[in-house]
Amino acid sequence: MKKISLLWIFAMFTALFHSCSDQVNEDDEVGLKSVYLTPDASLTNRYLLWDVGQEIPYCFMNGNDGVKDRVRYCMLNWMSYANVKFVEVSSSQAADVRIKFGYAPTAKKGYSVGGCAWPGKEYTLRITDHSQPTMELNILGLENKDTLSSRNLVYRTIMHELGHVLGLFDEFENVNCNVTWNKSVIYDSLKSCMSFDKINTFLYHLSDEYKIWLNDSARLTESKAFDSKSIMMYETPKSWNKQGVGFHANNKLSALDRFTIAELYPYGDGIPFWRWDWYGLPAYSYRTEFEDVKSYDPEKVFRINTNPMAKDAGYKGSPKLLGKIHKTKQYGTVPLYSYSRMDCLNGYAEYCAMHLNNFLTTYKNEIPQSALDQCPGWCAEGIAGYVYQTGGDNRVKILRYYNAETGFHLYVNEEDLNKGTDKVPSGYKLEGTAFYLEKI
Repeated sequence: MKKISLLWIFAMFTALFHSCSDQVNEDDEVGLKSVYLTPDASLTNRYLLWDVGQEIPYCFMNGNDGVKDRVRYCMLNWMSYANVKFVEVSSSQAADVRIKFGYAPTAKKGYSVGGCAWPGKEYTLRITDHSQPTMELNILGLENKDTLSSRNLVYRTIMHELGHVLGLFDEFENVNCNVTWNKSVIYDSLKSCMSFDKINTFLYHLSDEYKIWLNDSARLTESKAFDSKSIMMYETPKSWNKQGVGFHANNKLSALDRFTIAELYPYGDGIPFWRWDWYGLPAYSYRTEFEDVKSYDPEKVFRINTNPMAKDAGYKGSPKLLGKIHKTKQYGTVPLYSYSRMDCLNGYAEYCAMHLNNFLTTYKNEIPQSALDQCPGWCAEGIAGYVYQTGGDNRVKILRYYNAETGFHLYVNEEDLNKGTDKVPSGYKLEGTAFYLEKI
């Protein structure tokens, strides 16, 4: 029972700490370059992992569409690298992950948020009372705030807690975290909003004793070096440690987060293939990488892709997971060539680097004359991956549509179209079968 309570308390820490007013200043130094020589990835426990490829049913116990959409969006971000599938069910159905929202507490220096989640499959499934949440997010009231700091707080909290759901630990619990903590300063900072027992529990989780227990009990996959850019970091002021270094919490996955979660939940050679519907342009982008990796402001990308006017026009939301594309040539596959039409986005220079309005074909140098007439400035992007030209077991048909007025192409998973989970906007006509992908 001791181990269960300890793990629950470490998941609860984010909520406890962020309800205090002592937050990190922007001028605090970030990182411990002089202490950590080889950054690595987030900590995890093998027995906390879900099965590779497993469907994880989840439901919302309350909340508005704004916060729900952001959670769905962050789940897709994790799914871009982790071979699991979050599947939404109604609150009346059996869900392994049950999400409850609370209002964000205010702090002296602005808004602060908190969250907690039972870590991984092992502990999530132990909560058999389905009237109880397994994940809590105190972000209500912040979903429509326009400040960058508020946006980052929302995404930081959701992404961090989803990391716990997938079995990741807070980075400061790493056995290789060599920070020397100023316990008296920490106590003075937290005593106004935490009980003495809770502060002591938190300090215990920073202690060498606790980290050695994690390591020696063979609960860790392996000893990992420290990654200050991890989504599993939380913020601490520089006064809290004797190295005098402040840490910022991060609002998106680090390169090492992405590498680690992909190793823990491998897709193999087949990786997700996304369609991004850039509402308001309109335009489409097809990528194997989740676009938020390149964005300094995930809320900005989110709002572009959930524009209410675009949804009213018939769109079902973005990004859309079409299927799996192969990174290397496999038996029976052919290259999928990608072209983009950059010069047709006059007035949208901000998005040019994203290579919008892709044309995808299994025939090299094939650009329809109608598309050339509409926009002659196509540029070849090379091979997007490898796909199938014929159907088969565990494959999905990708249909190609064309809008003669705009010159844009749209690619749709036929199964999603038949199930009503995707929709073709008006003005697009079917050109035929483009290629086949593996099912997710």
